[in-house]
Amino acid sequence: MAVLLSIIIPSHNEEKYIGNTLRHVLKQTMQRDKYEIIVSDAHSTDATFKVAKKYADKVLLADTHNAAEGRNYGAKYAKGKILLFLDADTLLGKESLTRIEEFINKGYGGGTFTLLGQESNFVDKLSLKILEIIEILSAYVGIAYTNGSCTFVTREGFDKTHGFNPKIDVGEDNDFIRRVSKFYKTGLIKYYAEISLRRIHRKGWIPLYWLWAKSFFKSLFSREIKNKEYWEDR
Repeated sequence: MAVLLSIIIPSHNEEKYIGNTLRHVLKQTMQRDKYEIIVSDAHSTDATFKVAKKYADKVLLADTHNAAEGRNYGAKYAKGKILLFLDADTLLGKESLTRIEEFINKGYGGGTFTLLGQESNFVDKLSLKILEIIEILSAYVGIAYTNGSCTFVTREGFDKTHGFNPKIDVGEDNDFIRRVSKFYKTGLIKYYAEISLRRIHRKGWIPLYWLWAKSFFKSLFSREIKNKEYWEDR
């Protein structure tokens, strides 16, 4: 059977998390030969590569310096008609891939999922709900919005937009989905993906909201946003 969907996971020193992420991917209700798993590893200095080899179909060593480059590199080797870009610490619900297939069959060209937080408290749940509302309101006013933890797109849409902009370190996900939305309808699947909150718990919601907001508005007008520490600080 031809591969329908390629899951592309950029990684850098994620040995503590990537195994669980990949095990969740392997629990999908979608028939296993319909999807492939590709890990695009930025020369991790821990055991990320070794752990990924246990589960993934392809583990690539990539000379990449941010998430955008890692995703683009993995996409070069992807066979699927649909590409799902997944963070190395994000957990998919078991129906995620089936839901994506159904969503694309309805005429959408890309999108994301409702986000839940791993080990979340009340403030986390409230903050994630605010992000969901922002996404809905953005779509209402014609500005596509997504979350890089789990963004999917058709292969055609990826190729037409030339993928993620490697000059953007923070906000590359929304820059990408806005370019996709110029050609295709994008949206939100009301099904969950669980994101890691470790950076948020360390940095705090308010500083990260501020960083994301600045990056979002910068990406509306600029083709280059640098923040090297963001990729390293996981």
